[in-house]
Amino acid sequence: MALWVTSGQRRRWRHRRRDAPLVGYQELCRELSVSGPGTFGELDSTGARSVLRRFSDAWFAAAKRRKAGDVLARFPRWRRGVPVRWYHGTFTLDGARVRIPTARGTPPLWVRLGRTLPYPVEQVRSVTLLCEGGRLFLE
Repeated sequence: MALWVTSGQRRRWRHRRRDAPLVGYQELCRELSVSGPGTFGELDSTGARSVLRRFSDAWFAAAKRRKAGDVLARFPRWRRGVPVRWYHGTFTLDGARVRIPTARGTPPLWVRLGRTLPYPVEQVRSVTLLCEGGRLFLE
């Protein structure tokens, strides 16, 4: 008997029961808290909520476009490589490195910057981690 249920399994169960899809940010956050650790790999709750916010915003934007008559508008799909944002106070800048928090029990992620910041460290309000072409980028 499996004691661990993945978020993919939960989605499939909801689909089979013909439940309404979870698309609102608060609903998705409730599902995240029920799913427990490991749902988003080594992402901390702040990073996971960032992914949920982007998914929810994209879903409602597609729904609005479809309601306006755009038949080419597509709803977002769960995929890898979604940009993740952390705001001031949740990350640490240390010289040419950025410390990004991870899930409890996992080591923090240190990202080395390819160049120095063109402005003072105090002006950095958020960082966004992107994965393009198999490489990590900070914005």
